[in-house]
Amino acid sequence: MVELPDDPWQVDATAFPQHAALGDKLAFCLNYACLAPTGHATRPFLFRIGNSSVEVYANGTREHPVVDPEDRDVVTSCGAAIGHLEVALRHFGFVPRVMPADQFTPERPLARVAVTGRHTPQRADERLFRAMPVRGPAPHPVVAAEDAPADPMAACREAAEACGVAFRVVRDKATLMRVADLVSEGNRRQFADPRFPRELAAWTRAHRMGGDPRGARGYGMPDRLSAQARMMTRSESLGAADEGAAGPDDLPALALVATAMETPTAWLSTGRALSRIHLTLATAGLTNAYLTEPVAMDALRPGLRTALGEPGFPQLVLQISQGTAIPPAGRQAVADLLLKSD
Repeated sequence: MVELPDDPWQVDATAFPQHAALGDKLAFCLNYACLAPTGHATRPFLFRIGNSSVEVYANGTREHPVVDPEDRDVVTSCGAAIGHLEVALRHFGFVPRVMPADQFTPERPLARVAVTGRHTPQRADERLFRAMPVRGPAPHPVVAAEDAPADPMAACREAAEACGVAFRVVRDKATLMRVADLVSEGNRRQFADPRFPRELAAWTRAHRMGGDPRGARGYGMPDRLSAQARMMTRSESLGAADEGAAGPDDLPALALVATAMETPTAWLSTGRALSRIHLTLATAGLTNAYLTEPVAMDALRPGLRTALGEPGFPQLVLQISQGTAIPPAGRQAVADLLLKSD
């Protein structure tokens, strides 16, 4: 077995095991899958490596009944990991084929990513790959200016459509204000639910408290502060009702990601699209942040569809702006996420 870094952020592409078995090469590429953006910094995925493929499993289903009652974020996050894995495989000369499962159950893989041949990396492949080892949001473009997309939003739209997902940018201030109102209403409803602070506290735990580095370190919080944050979260509403509401000056652009269907397969496609969108924005020095409340709450989704004039099913609302550097979020080692082969 090839030696893997303890922290996927430390992966070095020049260390790719060119002469190792395919399984070792797939394990190396999973370092990049672990860098994918995930909902609530949970990184809810596990992997099983076969002879020429990787099975991706959802880990931690039904752990967040308040913020993710249907496991939409879980499946979307696994899709993002698959998207990053696809980018890595293409960079290292492989053709990936994603085969989603026909049924979503925690015991079965969500998808299998198979290597089906050799691939010569193209310019677009390399642009996305170079964006991955940089913790987003990045303060500056991570590729040469001449290699960055001339129109990042158009590039994001094309990337999403390649996954069967719609991507639309909204800049109208009146629409932004309507979405901001929905976000604020979502905050109020969440903190009115006594289960929410407890659920939030459960994932803002210190890395050393066991298990995976979700939560406190995932948000860039050092271990020495995470215990205090845990206690505060359990007892305080965090004052997020109105103070956290976004206004038009804070939202230079919103992007809506939507699907034609409301199924786990559509959520998986959303995640794969999110991977490409995230990396495409990073190449242009742009950041994206999730506005999750209007999507996660069934009571608010109809209002979101009306505000945005969206006939499909909204899956993600992204706030897009110029990025600033932040500390890397913690990641589990690939070795800790591997399931034994049958």
